[in-house]
Amino acid sequence: MPLRTPDRDGRPGRPPRRSRLGLVLFVVLGLLLSVEVAVRIDDAVDGRDADFYMPPTELRSTMYIPHPYLGVVHRPGWKREQGYKVSINSQGLRGPEFSPRKPEGVFRIVCVGGSTTFGTGATEDHLSYPAQLERLLNMQADQGLVVDDRRFEVRNAGVSGYNSIDSLINFELRLLEFEPDAVIVYHAANDGRIVQARDFKADYSHMRRPPPIVRISALDGFLLRWVRLYARLSRGTDPEEQLRAMADWVFVPGYKDMTVRSNIWLNEEGLTAFMSNLVDIAAVARAHGVQPVFSTFAVANPDETAPEAGLARFVVRANEEITELSRRMHVPLVDVAGPLTGKPELYNDWIHFTEAGELLHAQVVLQAARQQKLFGLTGGR
Repeated sequence: MPLRTPDRDGRPGRPPRRSRLGLVLFVVLGLLLSVEVAVRIDDAVDGRDADFYMPPTELRSTMYIPHPYLGVVHRPGWKREQGYKVSINSQGLRGPEFSPRKPEGVFRIVCVGGSTTFGTGATEDHLSYPAQLERLLNMQADQGLVVDDRRFEVRNAGVSGYNSIDSLINFELRLLEFEPDAVIVYHAANDGRIVQARDFKADYSHMRRPPPIVRISALDGFLLRWVRLYARLSRGTDPEEQLRAMADWVFVPGYKDMTVRSNIWLNEEGLTAFMSNLVDIAAVARAHGVQPVFSTFAVANPDETAPEAGLARFVVRANEEITELSRRMHVPLVDVAGPLTGKPELYNDWIHFTEAGELLHAQVVLQAARQQKLFGLTGGR
């Protein structure tokens, strides 16, 4: 036991201040070590390692590769096989391999959009909404509820961070070669982030840039790699918030600070530009004999005051404009926002569905397709 000094009446006094400070430091270090161990165990269970938090090395080990017109595209053949499992096939799309040339008797649909189409809430490829939609459509075919003996392929062409301009370019330059019969367009939030910004330009160049090389300080790199508690506190566990996430590569520095909440100011010029992009996607699709399908965009909480919901009013207005554009252009509409907005239990955050939400998204699309007799469905049950 530590030696105590007697006080004036002869009783032992308090331990010296240095001993008390040492005890406090010992306890604090013990707690930090315990938390560090707990964080590492949690990461191991979910399939995260130190590289999850680190920036890419010349983009060589990441899910993305640079593209001259799109910023980045998926790396063909990339896989993550633990925790959050992702397979990028040789065509650069999430999901299993397929032939670019459409097989006889197949009705092929491509789903374009950002992370909400890619399915960041789907821990396996087959749980994303496009994959779930393919399964549901083929169930309809098994029940004889299609006009012929066709089978369905639904390809997931969503890329995290993509907006409607990206999808327009991607569809025209890369996806048409897969001979799609229909394209489902699910966009709003990523466009809203760019539209609701200072110094707006209709080509989105005020916020987008070619992918840079990500650099961090030596100290930050050391802490990210070796102190998992620091990595968790500074970067979180959302793949989209990591240094290797596409957002840091394709948006200008400080892009988050450029955004203006849509309850303060709604950029009508930007909303018009967004609708123009959808018009162009539909026009390109029709020019190649592809059926365009628009979709409204669902959010967990439409309240503008909710956390991360600074684009809520924009999304509401965008959905109104998408609905009107659909009517004016005679493009089929899937109203995803109607049944799925305002149900936070279906979301991981403000816009990304859980796996249960991914399934409901697919079911809403199927129901709309049956009602409108899209994709060769007869409309029966």
